[in-house]
Amino acid sequence: MGRRKIPINTERLLCLRREGKTIKAISEELGVSIPTVSRRIAELENSEGVLTKYRELQGLQLSMLQTRILEVITPEKIEKASIVELLLCFHILKKTELAIQGKGSSRVSGVIKYL
Repeated sequence: MGRRKIPINTERLLCLRREGKTIKAISEELGVSIPTVSRRIAELENSEGVLTKYRELQGLQLSMLQTRILEVITPEKIEKASIVELLLCFHILKKTELAIQGKGSSRVSGVIKYL
């Protein structure tokens, strides 16, 4: 017979995983060891599977959305767009690029956050 399992708030653990936190950061926040967090995540993956892969699945879904959006942007549509629409699109792309490089505002929200 092994030791009694250390109680861990499963909802909080899953929430931290969805936020993309490292196992080390999760262990520090929950006040348990790294091996305990790793074992618990493995148990959850076996029992609940897809719930622990939320961030990866969300990224895949957003990549598919980006692909669909880019496929409908044709040279003809770009030529027909007004200068205001083109500038707005450029602004969104530039703001996203700067945020990815860490040079822009760290507060990115809405659709821009996902581009």
